[in-house]
Amino acid sequence: MRPGMMRTIRIGFTILDRSQTAIDPDFRAPTGNPVWKDEVKVRGVIRYIKKEGFRQFPGGDEPLADGRILVWQDDLTEIGIMPQKGDRITSVHGDTVDWTVIEVRTQIHMGGTFQDKLFFLSLLSQN
Repeated sequence: MRPGMMRTIRIGFTILDRSQTAIDPDFRAPTGNPVWKDEVKVRGVIRYIKKEGFRQFPGGDEPLADGRILVWQDDLTEIGIMPQKGDRITSVHGDTVDWTVIEVRTQIHMGGTFQDKLFFLSLLSQN
């Protein structure tokens, strides 16, 4: 049995179709026109991060990001996706956003279930 997460919201993901899009091997970023799959939604917990702050944890340093989303791997597997660097977060609790996943970290919960931490950058904050 997996424990529940507190304050979960609906989060929409748009996954890059890596079989239809040319990917730069060094930067793992699409070159040319990327092809996106349809949006899928999953429940998760969001946390906003101050980019200027350096944060160290036993699991490693946090990347410089606008925030992170915590989701259960079981939920992602159930809908057939596994987010990776370069994928998009397109909606949060019904609001449209344009965020890019910059790092995915897997962690295990005490009950033996796996969670993914998806660190993101807002494309609007890069201007």
